[in-house]
Amino acid sequence: MRRAAFPTPPPKRLRDASLWFFHAEDGREDGAVVEEVVITDAKVQAEVRAMASGAWGVVCTTPAAMELQLPAVPLPWVEEILPPVQGKVHILTNHPCILELDTVAASISAIRLPGSVVATTRNFKVSRSQDLGLFLVHAKGSLLSVWHHRIGSNGARDWVQVAIGFLCASRATVGRMFRCLRLMTTRSLCSWGSRQVRDSCAWM
Repeated sequence: MRRAAFPTPPPKRLRDASLWFFHAEDGREDGAVVEEVVITDAKVQAEVRAMASGAWGVVCTTPAAMELQLPAVPLPWVEEILPPVQGKVHILTNHPCILELDTVAASISAIRLPGSVVATTRNFKVSRSQDLGLFLVHAKGSLLSVWHHRIGSNGARDWVQVAIGFLCASRATVGRMFRCLRLMTTRSLCSWGSRQVRDSCAWM
């Protein structure tokens, strides 16, 4: 059986950018994605490229460095960039917010974190479901909370706490939270309560 040929990540196009490379889920060359992000002070620039027919093509480039109203930090940096889902790329930095790149509009906006997350530690993980949108799992000691960023009753997008549970303090690690989050985002959260969250995560 012929092995899939993984493409080589292309060189950076943005100066001083953080570059993240994602293989296609089926292992083929086509569908691989490269994301570049540059963040300096309150300015952000990003570019997304994808492999198609054996060549890298630009999906989205933001117009120069976009200035956002971000809280000041001594030295801004990119911590993690998630793969694109339904035209949205989410970027985690050391700012107390999540940056959302809209590849269709070529624009970047800031999503503030839930208040309890900002006020405590950064012991959290973020994931995006294909159907349900953006989720955040946060641990504070043995307390595990799950948040969903969705449209509220007032028509505006905001974080809604959808589940809460308790873990042993020694198990409330970022890696285990992420596995719990991936498990939950593959199902409908409508039927999930604190008991199910606790039981689903306890064995991890």
